[in-house]
Amino acid sequence: MKTIVKNISKTVLVVLAASVAFTSCKKDSSSNVNPLKASNQTASVSPTNTLLYGNWGNPTPAPGTFGTRYFNLSTGAQDSTGTIAYHLTFTSTNNLLIKPRSGATLKYLNTTKAFSALDASDLAAATTVTATTGIGLNTVSDSLNTTLNANGWLNYNITTHVVSYTHNVVFFLTQGTTTYAFKATASSAQGTATSNRGLYWFDRGVLVP
Repeated sequence: MKTIVKNISKTVLVVLAASVAFTSCKKDSSSNVNPLKASNQTASVSPTNTLLYGNWGNPTPAPGTFGTRYFNLSTGAQDSTGTIAYHLTFTSTNNLLIKPRSGATLKYLNTTKAFSALDASDLAAATTVTATTGIGLNTVSDSLNTTLNANGWLNYNITTHVVSYTHNVVFFLTQGTTTYAFKATASSAQGTATSNRGLYWFDRGVLVP
């Protein structure tokens, strides 16, 4: 994969090799997350949506040019130095490879269940991500993931060069006694074929036991 960003025109944002359908009104929020309600609780809580800004880099030389993006699932804080308290790192080309912080456990689940309805049974059914390997590109289904067998959260079409987030994939990050749930809801990018960054929107919340 030489690059996953194409220069669409001189006057518009460059999407990851083509336009990615996303809602332009996605909210960039850094407020504390609201708890997701377990199945035995009747109240419904809307998740917090946060825009993750990838680092600028050139995919042609090597994935490492994008460095690392550090992300806090509780507050939405993020940086490129790791000086904040964080739960996840985003590395590799366009910062698409997600890994848990040391000591935390990352899991993923293919499901059509509403985000606010997730509970402990979903956490138990989720597949554990190998911490040293992480999880990135989905290589076994299309972006709509109607078959619910995706193995990643981002799709790349080598023929059309279109990149899009994978539907119906939710993640759980457990650190200590707290479990966070999060899922991608949109993706886009900025830049040119030789200098670009990914933009990723995530719903996030605390899973109430």
